[in-house]
Amino acid sequence: MIEKEDISLIKLELEELINYMEETATRGTYKDTENEVSFYISGISIDTNHCCIEANGYHISLIRTLLLNAAATTDESTFLHIKQWFTSLKRISTLISVSGEKHRVSFFNQQRELLQSL
Repeated sequence: MIEKEDISLIKLELEELINYMEETATRGTYKDTENEVSFYISGISIDTNHCCIEANGYHISLIRTLLLNAAATTDESTFLHIKQWFTSLKRISTLISVSGEKHRVSFFNQQRELLQSL
């Protein structure tokens, strides 16, 4: 149902996203805000998405289990549990922002190759 022109546009947008992510990972900061960001790669496959936000003493955790389903909570103990889990995952992952140039270049080149194969 997607036309070839649409596929080409999607691929261009994905290529721009990959380039932006690589540039951000190389700098270790977002271009517009200069806020720090860390990119990690891991061989672990996680079937859910997790997000934790902490600002001004307020905590929110979001767990997305399927494409359309998500649970959000402001419970601090849940936030701390997920944050601790993130910390443990970082220990077994490879940091590719700022450092890890060899892994970073390889990772983003693989993403480009996957995109071209679509």
